[in-house]
This record gives sequence, C-alpha cells and structure tokens, in this order.
Amino acid sequence: MKKLLICFAAVVAIALTSGLQSCKDKTVMLSKEITVDQFCIAPAQSKWITHDFTITQADWTSFLSQNGINVNVADLAGNVEQLRFESFQVNVVSPAGLNFNEYDYAELYLKRPSESGDGTKVAFVSSISNGGVTSIAFESQGDELKSLIAEPSLTGRIRIFRNDPSSAQHCFSGKLKMKIEVKKD
Repeated sequence: MKKLLICFAAVVAIALTSGLQSCKDKTVMLSKEITVDQFCIAPAQSKWITHDFTITQADWTSFLSQNGINVNVADLAGNVEQLRFESFQVNVVSPAGLNFNEYDYAELYLKRPSESGDGTKVAFVSSISNGGVTSIAFESQGDELKSLIAEPSLTGRIRIFRNDPSSAQHCFSGKLKMKIEVKKD
C-alpha cells in the first residue's frame, strides 16, 4: 500500500510539473532591433531637435514570422502578452570628431497615429556629459507598452535638447530594441 501511495504521488508530481511546463512554453520573449536611419540637424536649428521614424504592425508580424511565430496583423494585439522598451542608443555619424558636448538631454517617445503632441515617453537621457561621448544610451521609463501594438503604426520620436546650436550640421543614427512576449502557435 505504501509503495502504491509513493508511486501515485510520483505520477501526480510528474503530471503537475509537465502541465506547468506546457503553460510556460505557450509564450516566447523576443528582442526586436529597430534601426533608426541617419538623421541630421541643420546648422543653427532650434534648441529642441526632433526626429520621427515609423514602426508598423507589418514590421512586427514579419519579425515574428522570421522567428517561427505566425500571427497575422488582425490578431497581433490579441497574441501579444507584453511589449517593453529594452534599449536605445544614438551614435554620432558626422562630422568627424563630433561628440555630444553641445547637448544636454534627450527623450524617446512612441506615439499613436491619432495622438497629438509627442506621445508616450518611453526612455530618456537625463544628463549628457561633456566628456566627449559619441554615443548615448537611453534609460527606460519602465512603462508597459502592450496597448500600442494594436495601432496600425507608431511614430517613434527622438527629442534632443541642444544647449548651443552651432554652425555645423550634425548627423546621428540609432538602434532601438524592444522586448515582445507573444503567444506561440
């Protein structure tokens, strides 16, 4: 009888463990990198510099498909469990020798097509050092961004505050990484 109870307990433990594992395996977390093409700031432009870029639902579904997860655009929002900012880095492209010494802080927003203003601030650089840096890394605002995935497209907006507009054109590029948790097929 004792052996029967031990066997029964072992079977129950195995069944529960595999059941929990199968629940856990129903979603996958991926990291999507979005390249922000080169953008330039004209000489003597305003102290607030803004650059916009677009992320579409088709970009997301294509990315997921490349990772073996087939979700059509209409079902995308219902299949996403989580969407979060992971990292954003902006680099100096030109002119040679340029750094961020003329810049004080920067912000990154994601905006719905119907939204006015800048949108939802997702990341920032609160203070850019005068140490000759040629790359800045943004800190997360920490917000859950899942509701934004339902939009047909999003506008990413970079805002940089230039403390002393110069006479030279400055060019930058960036890499945005977002984490997406999505249900498996």
